Amino acid sequence: MQLNSYVEEKINRIISKISSEDGFTIVEILAVMLIIGIIVGIAFVSYYSSAARAQEVACKRNQQHIEKAIESYALDTDVYPNNLSDLLPNYLRKSFNFECPKDNSTYQYDSDKGTVSCQYGPHNN
Repeated sequence: MQLNSYVEEKINRIISKISSEDGFTIVEILAVMLIIGIIVGIAFVSYYSSAARAQEVACKRNQQHIEKAIESYALDTDVYPNNLSDLLPNYLRKSFNFECPKDNSTYQYDSDKGTVSCQYGPHNN
């Protein structure tokens, strides 16, 4: 009988330890949620700033591409084109999009100087 009560007491202690140590406290859960929130916040800021930078780079490349087409047109005809559509299809592909990727506004063309810009500026740097 003594062995049986000893085993029963040990089993009860083990069960009470398991049930009292099982799970996380609310403070631990909140701390983990706070850390995850901070990491997600940093990731979103990084993503949106890199997306904005990619749009600016795409705008700059489009402007450079258009200006090279304008230079080619001017070398062939000795005058700048009257508008950007004069560059199609011989100097730019027919499906070329004349809109700035940042805000979908149409590029401004100065036919006197042969330069292209958008509302964010010429991006010449």
